[in-house]
Amino acid sequence: KVDLEGELVVAGQSAEISGHVSETSESGLSFEIAMKQLPVKLPDIRIDKETNELLLPETGLATISLSGQDDGTTADVLSGRVSVTVDDGNGVTAEMIDGQFEIEPGSEKIEISRLALKLGRNSANLEGAVGPQPSAEAGEKRIYRFNLVSNSVHLAPAESEEPAVVAAVRVAGTIDQDGQLIVADDLALRTKGGEIIGQMQVFLSPGRTPAVFLAIRVAELPVAHAKQIWPAFAAKGARKWVLENVFGGIVRNSSLEMSVGPGRFGSGIPLTGEEITGHFEVENTRFDVVGDIPPVRDAYGSVDFRGTDVDIALKSGTAYLESDRTVAASNGTMTLRNAHISPVVADLDIDVAGNADAIADLASHEPINALRHVNILPDDLTGSVEGHITAEIPLSKDRPERNLGWTVNLNYQGVSLASDFDGQNVTNANGSIKVVPDLAILNANADLNGIPAIIEIREPLGTGSGEKIRNIALVFDDKAREKVAPGLRDILSGPVLVKFAGAGEAARFVDADLTDAVIEFPWIGWSKGMGVPATAKFTLNHENDQTQIKDLTLSGDTFAIRGNVLLQKGALVEASFKDVQLNRDDAFNVKVKRVSGVYQVDFTGKQFDLRPVIKKYAPSSASGFKPATEEPIHLTAALGKVRGFNDRIQTDFRLELRSRGPTIEQLDLQSVAASGGATRVGYMFKDGAGSISAASANTGAILGFLDIYKRMKGGSMEAVLASNSGGPMIGEIDIRDFWLVNEPRLGSIAQSRAPNGDGRSLNEVLPTKIDTSRVKFDRGYAFVDKGSTYLKIDRGTVSGPTIGATFDGTLFDSDGQMALNGTFMPAYGLNSALSNIPVLGFVLGNGRDRGLIGVTFRLTGDPKAPNVQINPLSIIAPGIFRSIFEFR
Repeated sequence: KVDLEGELVVAGQSAEISGHVSETSESGLSFEIAMKQLPVKLPDIRIDKETNELLLPETGLATISLSGQDDGTTADVLSGRVSVTVDDGNGVTAEMIDGQFEIEPGSEKIEISRLALKLGRNSANLEGAVGPQPSAEAGEKRIYRFNLVSNSVHLAPAESEEPAVVAAVRVAGTIDQDGQLIVADDLALRTKGGEIIGQMQVFLSPGRTPAVFLAIRVAELPVAHAKQIWPAFAAKGARKWVLENVFGGIVRNSSLEMSVGPGRFGSGIPLTGEEITGHFEVENTRFDVVGDIPPVRDAYGSVDFRGTDVDIALKSGTAYLESDRTVAASNGTMTLRNAHISPVVADLDIDVAGNADAIADLASHEPINALRHVNILPDDLTGSVEGHITAEIPLSKDRPERNLGWTVNLNYQGVSLASDFDGQNVTNANGSIKVVPDLAILNANADLNGIPAIIEIREPLGTGSGEKIRNIALVFDDKAREKVAPGLRDILSGPVLVKFAGAGEAARFVDADLTDAVIEFPWIGWSKGMGVPATAKFTLNHENDQTQIKDLTLSGDTFAIRGNVLLQKGALVEASFKDVQLNRDDAFNVKVKRVSGVYQVDFTGKQFDLRPVIKKYAPSSASGFKPATEEPIHLTAALGKVRGFNDRIQTDFRLELRSRGPTIEQLDLQSVAASGGATRVGYMFKDGAGSISAASANTGAILGFLDIYKRMKGGSMEAVLASNSGGPMIGEIDIRDFWLVNEPRLGSIAQSRAPNGDGRSLNEVLPTKIDTSRVKFDRGYAFVDKGSTYLKIDRGTVSGPTIGATFDGTLFDSDGQMALNGTFMPAYGLNSALSNIPVLGFVLGNGRDRGLIGVTFRLTGDPKAPNVQINPLSIIAPGIFRSIFEFR
């Protein structure tokens, strides 16, 4: 027996060595050699949880023991044991190798009957063989084959919370003669759930960490197994996220490739995308996000990494919230760049869909918490929502100092709020909302307080300094408008698009499109029809029950109104308009004020086109008087000039009117024709009785102005009518000294022909031809019966030097039609003289004011263009006989 004791120096490091060599009883030899406290440098495959770095200690302390024997029966038979342990300096074993082997004589082959490995919580028991590979030619560099297998590999990385995985492993390959190149061309690891296959090459370089080339493929493997098998040195950032955030499910169609040169491991520089890449597809797994955001379950997606960059993709999944609500997630990505640099921040990008309350619940979780400034609770919402969420997600404990960004973009349908928002009830909303940390932008078509609305809201959040905006466009139909402004029902009808712009304060700017609405000012007979473009712009100030409309501008192609309006509980209280232009030449002001239950309306200004008023309230108008309100009205007007029909102008126009509902109680009107001659009209209605008096120094001007008759010139008129108990107005009209100019109906009668055989006209029968281009009349007189829808004439007479006529009948009826009968008498001066002769005049002239020669006629149809019918037999008949031929 030979005892050994001494010191072994390796690369400047020393270790104790002891042992012995002795002869056995079988004439063989046995030996035992132990090296204690041998400094070694071996890679520690553990990951530091704080720094996420691969631990590579400079040295460890190893104990190596070699033993063997030659039993003396077979030449050169050697068996032995190798044991290597490395502690962490505190007596705790970190790595261990323990193996038994045999060398058969002449074979140069080592049979490994047992090779136990322990690296942290990971362990394996291998067996196999190492031996030379036959060379093709003598003298070539020798290659050694190795083959190791195990059915009891236990994988349990310290960083993983998953249970240890038991696997079967096969490693086969070659080692070159110098021991610098190790090629594992057959790598296989199988668990109960699947298998990993691959190849690896390792180049050993003196003084540097080895170069490693690795490629593995996974057809199918449980996620829990993949997490345990993932090498700690491969893509530490991606591995860390998967270990901490992915649970359950299956990995399919996945791969990992690594190409790392010598000295790269342990250099402190992370592997690049050219050095390591991986792709993992997962099914039916669970992705944990961060913060309070609930995990996505039943997820299908993938994990891709290149160096320290990681891309996680989610095809589909479901987020289950603590409130038992669910949100469908799809098309999601989470991107990590430079995952080795702390703090680690990921970019989340994902589509979501679900019920409105569930989406609101999801968006209210930290670190997004999009609803914390909006004052809306998930329970307040009903409807459906889909949209998109992007966010910067912190993945490390040291949260970055800068504010993390996020954006929530949602589209919603049929969303309603259970409680008021900004004091308004919102239901049936369809639209979108975008929320970022300092701003919320909402666009919606919704029912606002039951009224169709288009809503645009910009709301600064937190410390956001942006402008606060509330733009609301309401689509008012008659029913909706009646709820908020019943005082407008008599002047506005039809749909109106009203846009409210403001920041939610009491005052808001309003822009209304009135194109499809009908606007009517019944006091003055003006209206805008449907389809005529018009807009109204004003500032709306609503406090309590009072609404102020300021700086109103109502405009169209031919009209413009500017002013202010005050409403109380939706009813008109006061209005003031300046520079009103309802027609092209208008220029006047209007004030309306409600005092003690009476609306006081005051018109003042330079000019007003009165034709719409005349048309509405003309005696033949079927519409009659339509009040703006049932309440009393006191209207006054003082206008420098008013325009009527037939280019007639009245100046110094003064009007005072009092009415109650459809009843005009008092009217006083004064004006002066532009050609000279004043007109005055007075009307009074009291206790069921009414009276009207009218006087004009230029009747032709006023009749043309009113579009009653345009061919009269001059004439002084007096008219007095009265009614009792609401009956018709009855009285007489007397006109003196007037002319008829170019009256075509006079010409038609003068040209009518008598059936006396010679075919001559009335003008041809008379000794002097009648000139109807300009006819002078001394007097016109008639009794009138004026009802609400008709005007009747009785004993009407016009007389002049050359022409006279008598007439009676209906000037217009309820349909606006005329039916007037009369007698036309030429050479009226001579005829009337004969009719004044006692007895003979009565016989021949048929009474006073009945001429000797005349023709009967009838006017029917439109009063402005009636049909003229002549009875030719009456041309030569004396007065007493002519009555036989009169139209009845």
